[in-house]
Amino acid sequence: MRRRPPVTYGVRRTYESELTETTVGERVAAFRRQRGLSQRDLAAEMKRSESWVSQVERDIQPIERIGVLRDLAAALGVSVHTSQ
Repeated sequence: MRRRPPVTYGVRRTYESELTETTVGERVAAFRRQRGLSQRDLAAEMKRSESWVSQVERDIQPIERIGVLRDLAAALGVSVHTSQ
């Protein structure tokens, strides 16, 4: 089950706090948005379906192979260490 972020009325969370308080899927979505990509754009770069990207971002589809994680990190312009 996915954790809900704390309620912060009128307070913006920092980028760094997002990385420490989020799931892998939420991090993927944050990096994708930061890069200005749509799910469709990221899917095309990964040679995956838009549905796959959506499922990864919602933590339905786990990333089980390091090669896929490396490809995803490269498509998002981050290192594997940053995305952990």
